[in-house]
Amino acid sequence: MARRHVLGSPNAAEITLELVGAAYAAAGDPTQWAAFGALFQHRLASSIAMYAHPVAQPGRNRTLLSTGLDPAYTRLNAEELHSRNVLILNAARHIAPVLLAEDVVDRETLEGSEFFNEYMRPQGLHHAVNLTLTTGGQHRVCLAALREARFEAYDRDRRVLDGLLPHLRRAFEVSERLDLLHVQARAGFSAFDRLSAAVMLVDEEARLAYANRAAECLLATGRCLMARGSRLRATGTEPDARLRAAITGATRPGPTGAALAFPRGNGMPALSAIVLPSEPGRSIFAAHRPLAFVLIHDPAASTVVSEEAVRARFDATPAEARLAIALCAGDSLSAFAASAGVSVTTAKTHLNGLFAKSGINRQADLVRLILSDPALRMLD
Repeated sequence: MARRHVLGSPNAAEITLELVGAAYAAAGDPTQWAAFGALFQHRLASSIAMYAHPVAQPGRNRTLLSTGLDPAYTRLNAEELHSRNVLILNAARHIAPVLLAEDVVDRETLEGSEFFNEYMRPQGLHHAVNLTLTTGGQHRVCLAALREARFEAYDRDRRVLDGLLPHLRRAFEVSERLDLLHVQARAGFSAFDRLSAAVMLVDEEARLAYANRAAECLLATGRCLMARGSRLRATGTEPDARLRAAITGATRPGPTGAALAFPRGNGMPALSAIVLPSEPGRSIFAAHRPLAFVLIHDPAASTVVSEEAVRARFDATPAEARLAIALCAGDSLSAFAASAGVSVTTAKTHLNGLFAKSGINRQADLVRLILSDPALRMLD
């Protein structure tokens, strides 16, 4: 039975606008791509699959979105049938962005193919159309729509598909760029969390926008620095004034950086701090506040370097790595030999091995190299 316009139901232009709106909503929020798929399925009586494959290898398929399709057949298509899909293989010879199955292969050939008989027929699918979302580059992203035989072919839906395609392309491009930015941001924050130094991001009013794990631990003590009402504060009137002045300098037009120290008393060394602008200029958007990085180093904090990290960094043997850890903890060569149950001569052999592998020939320089290498602490 053909799909017909029912009195009071949306016309082609209204359906196009609905789908365009859903696509742009998904561009800003990837979780909404499922809602776009559901709307496409409802308005066009179609199951859909968004997929990507290398241009040079159209047989390699990666499904990005699937709506209304049996997951078992989706896996079968990705793993086995996609490379023999006559629609995909023949579509590669066409440049039209919207391709009906009838445009690329005759019905007899399609219905005699493995793809039709092992993928479409078992799911009750008869008609198909392919929309190319990305062109150029090394990968192609497409949206395939399929519907049952009781519905008409897609030729009457060209107006909707042609109107949707340019917006769907833009929405996918925006979604892809935002996803890359999110990945980069998550990677950056993960790297910050591995640092032994406290890293905080604050606005011009010292409101905390981000604090890594070391910063959270430091603020939780409430000594020297604290978060009061989500604002970064230093204990004591004078230290707090210096901190606020440094943050102001880093977030105003023509930003500047500043180095600070926060005394702790009780014979403990002061915390060392540096305040830096997060970016050289301001955004054109008024809602975007200028931000500043506040980096805090605690000289008294223990620097823990794992044996695995030393072994990975210098290709050291287990014994050499244990010696390196002991030297970094302040042990002497003889003390290490005694605790390890080896002779001092053996300990010296391990030390010479570390010298050869690190390019260092003095014990103090070796310790300094290990303790100053942030990669060793990140691997811990």
